[in-house]
Amino acid sequence: MAAEKATRLTIVCSARGMRAQESLFGDADGIAVPQADQLGRLKELLAKPFASVRCGSDASAVATAALLADTAQQDPLLADLDFGRWSGRALSYVATSEPQALSAWMSDPAAKPHGGESISELLLRSRRWLDLELLSGGHHLVIASRAACRALVIGALEAPETSFWRLDIEHLSVTRLTSDGRRWSIRSIGCELLD
Repeated sequence: MAAEKATRLTIVCSARGMRAQESLFGDADGIAVPQADQLGRLKELLAKPFASVRCGSDASAVATAALLADTAQQDPLLADLDFGRWSGRALSYVATSEPQALSAWMSDPAAKPHGGESISELLLRSRRWLDLELLSGGHHLVIASRAACRALVIGALEAPETSFWRLDIEHLSVTRLTSDGRRWSIRSIGCELLD
């Protein structure tokens, strides 16, 4: 029997976007300046060699990764949820213009009235990524959106899809997962290192 490899993931939720106060679906406008200051302090706390640094392909994850590490590899499996035609729209606008669609999306993980990706599809993608990393070995830094971080935690717990909306991950919080080569365990979840 092959020796099992221990794998550790330090997952950082990407910084708040410039227009986060508008509660937008997705964020393509970079990160908020106050968050950039906090990122400097977080970088000091995370100053250790990682086997790899990977991030989602969304703007806030890429910008956060650029401030935390010299280099980061974008991984499409870590991308933010695809909000389809709702991308860039305010939650208040969608709630007013498409209340039934929004309600369906928030109550049925398989629903995708926006034409993008369903919560079920995001969770499946995240579980696939965790399965690929199970035996990678070493300590890895991961920077991802709030939705992607939620999905990774739910995947590690093998929790039901309906738990997605019950888990709140804050921007710049840190979650740690470990693997013994057979399954994932959560060492800490959503720890806010920067109060």
